[in-house]
Amino acid sequence: MNELVKIVLNSVDQLFGKNYVQLITYLLIALIGIWLYKEFRTQLLNSENYKREKYSEVLIILLELEYALNRFLINELEFTQLEESLKAAYPYLSYDLSKEVGSFSTGIEKRKVEEFVERLSAERNNLKYNQPNAFSYLI
Repeated sequence: MNELVKIVLNSVDQLFGKNYVQLITYLLIALIGIWLYKEFRTQLLNSENYKREKYSEVLIILLELEYALNRFLINELEFTQLEESLKAAYPYLSYDLSKEVGSFSTGIEKRKVEEFVERLSAERNNLKYNQPNAFSYLI
């Protein structure tokens, strides 16, 4: 181990001689580079984690809405309960689906609800298909 330290010190001495200012400058640049790399990597990982969490949250809300709509169709759910699910999912619906939510009322036709469920299911499946996979980063 002593020999390795001597070799490193000799190499540093040959490169920089007695110019310690230059040595300190290069060390600072190297340390700043390492620190910046770690910061960028942390930011990137945090961004990816946030994106995965947001996808999961939206998918769960849309799935809960889909379940509520199906329960409403078979008369297991009152409209007021369905209304709460619609309000929770509204910010995450596409523009086309959000326009239709305004037309929902207690006397809505089952056919319209069934069509809405089909389109909602397609949108949810599209989100799930595009969802970043947390396990693909482990490979």
